[in-house]
This record gives sequence, structure tokens and C-alpha cells, in this order.
Amino acid sequence: MKIRIYIFYLFFCVIANGQTSILKGEANSSKVGLSSDELTYACNEYEKLIETDAYLEYEKKVRFFADKMENAFNDKDLPIDSFKNDSLYLEWIGKNISKTKFKSIDEAKNALENQLKSEEKMKKENPKLFELIDKANLEQRHKIFQPLFNRARNEIQGY
Repeated sequence: MKIRIYIFYLFFCVIANGQTSILKGEANSSKVGLSSDELTYACNEYEKLIETDAYLEYEKKVRFFADKMENAFNDKDLPIDSFKNDSLYLEWIGKNISKTKFKSIDEAKNALENQLKSEEKMKKENPKLFELIDKANLEQRHKIFQPLFNRARNEIQGY
């Protein structure tokens, strides 16, 4: 269960950090991407970002949501397309509330809204970083997000 929560958590964090184009089928490794200096800057700034209060607050809200969705991960009817659109996601939750730990659709909606507000705040505080993440190709994004992947892996392994 803990691993599934972390996968969901990483999925949301990566989406928030500029990877929505992957879900929309727009990203590929042949994208021109960042210059060497831009990539170095983005890597350094991202490493700083994930230690900020804004990011830690966002992470807390994503983990809360992921924990409430834990049981839903086993559901084969949870469409990946619902992650692209908040209203589709909430619609699925509303129809499948018993497969989640949410007590009501309002609780789910509030949790998602809180998460999105926290994400928006983080992005507003770091516009250049998120512009670079959006511009980066898939391989560069992996390098930028490596500190997050490392931290999640260490937490799963109990370090």
C-alpha cells in the first residue's frame, strides 16, 4: 500500500512540476529542450524548491489526497484520462466514493482544491523554474526531478 501511495504521490508531483504534456501525449525525448546552462539552473532551483515551505505544504496536501485515494488504485475502472481533468477526476470519485477513503464528494473536492491552490502558489513563487521545466525534454525533466525521485525511493526503503 505504501508503494502505491508514493507512486500516486510522485505522479501528482510530476504533473504539478510541468509534466502535464506527457499525459496529453505532447512530450517526447526529441524535443529541443534546455541549454546546458538552463538545465543546470533548473536542477539547482528544483533541488532548492523541494525544501521550501511552499513545496512541503503542497507535498502534504498531495499525500493527504493520495492516502484518501489508496483503495481506488486497485480499481481497473480508474481512467488515466481522469488525471488530465479535475472535473472528470471528481466525477469518477463521486461515482466511486466507496472505493476511496473520502467521506463525501465535497471532502474530495476540497482536498483537490487545496492541493491545486498550493500548487499554484508554488508555481507563482518560481515562474522561471516552471517555464524551464515546461521547455525541458523528457530526459532533462527526469534529471531535474531526480532529487524528488531519490527522496521518495529513500522514504519507501525506510531511510
